[in-house]
Amino acid sequence: MRALMDVPRGNLQLLPYYSRVAATISQAYPEVGAGVLSAVEAEFDALAAKKDLTRAGEEPRLRVARYLAELIKFRLAPPSALLLRLKMLLDDFSGPAVDAAAALVESAGRFLLKLPESRVRMENLLSVMMRLRNARNLDSRQTNAVDNAYFACRPPDKATQRRRRPPLQVNNSCGQHQTTLCQDSQA
Repeated sequence: MRALMDVPRGNLQLLPYYSRVAATISQAYPEVGAGVLSAVEAEFDALAAKKDLTRAGEEPRLRVARYLAELIKFRLAPPSALLLRLKMLLDDFSGPAVDAAAALVESAGRFLLKLPESRVRMENLLSVMMRLRNARNLDSRQTNAVDNAYFACRPPDKATQRRRRPPLQVNNSCGQHQTTLCQDSQA
């Protein structure tokens, strides 16, 4: 079980695989899934209580947030575990809490919006997050992280479709210039 908690630093792309392994093992040994979940939740709560504003303190916080989101998607944890922690991060929406909230929403937000039991609560938390983004003075990196997380959950409508142009206009990039060339060549 300790091996499932020791995700290599800087390798966030491995988290879905670690979660899948934990979910597979927990089918035969349920205590493994419960142990991994309790360890991830304890680490998340400990890191959320710390107010470490350095870049070195940011990586473990994002790793644990994404790991918890992946465990939610593999149904090793109830959706309420993530929603409770997201609400806690939104209550203190500053500094590293913004990055952790964006990581949670980006990783599991769409999944929670699709679940009927968590849809309403997730929609409410998303609207609170966007209101806080507009109300607080966040730097551009954090604003982009919140926007990316929101649009990962709710992609923009496909109303902005490209207009179909006739084949002559598609091949004719200059428009009038080619017409004059054609007229000159005929003369």
